[in-house]
Amino acid sequence: MSDPYLYPGTAILKNKLNIRELDKLNNVERILTGRRLLELMEKPITGNFDLGHLQAIHKHIFQDLFDWDGQIRTVDISKGNFFARHSVISTYFKESVTAPLRAEGYLKNEKNKEQLSVRLAYYFDHVNAAHPFREGNGRTQREFFRTLALMNGFKLEWTVVSEEEMIQGSIKSLVHCDLIEIEKLMLKAIQNDTPDMHLIHYYKSLKSRN
Repeated sequence: MSDPYLYPGTAILKNKLNIRELDKLNNVERILTGRRLLELMEKPITGNFDLGHLQAIHKHIFQDLFDWDGQIRTVDISKGNFFARHSVISTYFKESVTAPLRAEGYLKNEKNKEQLSVRLAYYFDHVNAAHPFREGNGRTQREFFRTLALMNGFKLEWTVVSEEEMIQGSIKSLVHCDLIEIEKLMLKAIQNDTPDMHLIHYYKSLKSRN
């Protein structure tokens, strides 16, 4: 079956700039999304940490590149392991992420980085399994969890985690149902041991303006 997201006969995603050379598209994508991610560092997108919130983040990051920015994929995909079928993404996300995260009070009871890293890893695994978008899931979910940590007074710094570490951690969690590596990466990325009230107040100020 042909992939409607690709230019016919290629492995290149259709894009607003009509770039049909893979290396060039990758370079341009890195630059454009990098700029948008810097904007989110300055002003994160607040929300309810549901699928709609994740979509809003994806839309901001990829608005310069794809017509389907922020939209749930309409095809099934796999990258070495199978992700949720596109027809069940919304239900899966609600049942595995939105509802239980809300029931946990959005992790506000986790009072140190060790506790928080365990719960973040749990939800990271489920968001990763949903893989709601045709492209850009990794960058989007990392920003999603950076914002969730920020709301709880923790600084999550993804630059200290390598791409290879993320790949291997994701494989172990998705394929082998082993969250230990993701927990370690979360622990590594969280920069403060206990909640910083300045960060909590900062997030609240952002939310009040939205």
